[in-house]
Amino acid sequence: MRFGVRTPFGEKTIRERALLLQKLGYEGLELGSELLAGTADSILKELEGTGITISAITGSIKLLDTDPKVRTEAIELDRQR
Repeated sequence: MRFGVRTPFGEKTIRERALLLQKLGYEGLELGSELLAGTADSILKELEGTGITISAITGSIKLLDTDPKVRTEAIELDRQR
């Protein structure tokens, strides 16, 4: 069984997150839209040598907001990514 995680990490880079997860025994990192500004190659380069893989790419949690305006903004953000 593989374990991955997505949780607030403050201002840590993808590499810093991966190294922390490696120490904690995880195998995967889920990326949210806040980390998708880089290219796939740059993300993979940050993961090199950590043993951590990308286990999922998630959308905005605001897709579940009860405010229609907030949901619309979340949809637009996910479409941009």
